[in-house]
Amino acid sequence: MTKLYLDIETIPSQEPWVRDFIIDGIKPPGNIKKQESIDKWYEEKLDDAIEQAMSKTALDGAMCHVVAIGYAVNDEKPKCFFAPTHQEEKQILNDFFGVASKLNYPTVIGHNVTGFDMKILRQRATVLGVNTAKNLPWDAKPWEKNPYDTMEQWDSKNFISMDKLSKAMGFEGKKDVNGSMVYDMWRSGKHKQIIDYCVDDVEQTRLIAKRMMGN
Repeated sequence: MTKLYLDIETIPSQEPWVRDFIIDGIKPPGNIKKQESIDKWYEEKLDDAIEQAMSKTALDGAMCHVVAIGYAVNDEKPKCFFAPTHQEEKQILNDFFGVASKLNYPTVIGHNVTGFDMKILRQRATVLGVNTAKNLPWDAKPWEKNPYDTMEQWDSKNFISMDKLSKAMGFEGKKDVNGSMVYDMWRSGKHKQIIDYCVDDVEQTRLIAKRMMGN
C-alpha cells in the first residue's frame, strides 16, 4: 500500500474583489438601532470587523490561497511545494497533483485531512481550473480508512489538535510556529520557516499515523 502523508497551509485572500465582497456584507450588530450609535460603530469598529472577516477567508476554499503543500510518500523524506506569491498557487497545485497522479491509488494520510486539506485542495483546483489527480480519494467519508484522517480515527465526535495528540504519544509536537502565524510569516518573507513548519507537520502526522495504524 502506498501512503501519501499530506499537510497544507493557507492564507487569507489577496484578491481585491474579496475585500469588496466582505465590506458589502458587514453590518453593525442588530441590537444597535440608533443612527448615532450606528455611525459610531462604523467609525470605531468597521476596520477591525473587516480584518477579522478577511482573516477567516484563510479557511474558505472560495477565497483562500494554498501557499504550501507538504507531502511524503511512504518513508521518503517530506517535501513541500511553496508559493512565494499568491499568483503561484495554481502552479503548486499543478505540481502536487502531477506527483500524486503517478502514485498507485495511495492512501492519503493527514490530521483533519478530510475536512480541510483534501477539501481545500479540491475547491482551489476548481476555482483555478486545475485538473486534480483522479487517483486520490476525493469522495470518501470522514470515517473511512482512505483518506486515513488521524483526527477522525482518534475520536470522530471530538476535535483533537495534532499538537496535543503528538505530545500525548511522546513525540515533539509543534515547535515555535503554529498555523495562525503562517500569514504574517508569508507577508514578512519568512518563507523557509513556513516550508520547515509544513514539512515538520507532515513528519509529525506520519509518526502519529504509524502509531495509530500499528506500523
